[in-house]
Amino acid sequence: MSFSGENFLSIPAFLGNTLILVALLKESSLHPPSKLLFCNLAITNLCVGIVTEPLVVTYWMTLMNQRLNICRYVLAATDLIAHLLTAVSLLALSAISVDKLFVLLLGFTYRQVVTLKRTFVAVIVY
Repeated sequence: MSFSGENFLSIPAFLGNTLILVALLKESSLHPPSKLLFCNLAITNLCVGIVTEPLVVTYWMTLMNQRLNICRYVLAATDLIAHLLTAVSLLALSAISVDKLFVLLLGFTYRQVVTLKRTFVAVIVY
């Protein structure tokens, strides 16, 4: 029974994104809306590591053990969750890019326009 190396990426994904979240929570110099966007991306990637990757391993194990009745449900769950988390991750990256564009375009008025409340609403909406 052989698994490819990508199936065991959940451990570094978990550790790396947990480390990023701890660092973001301790960092006080970041503008809170930007910090929220980075935390959102790290949490999404953390979910990939602790949910999607184990589901992929489960799928391969059910396939290897010829448990096809379970296998199709695991595959459906994996596809749904992976697509959802990928979409959220791409939206988070886009929001971070727009945030940085606002920094460049708005200059000194950025902190008055981009508030934590507005950013939180944007995160909830997307």
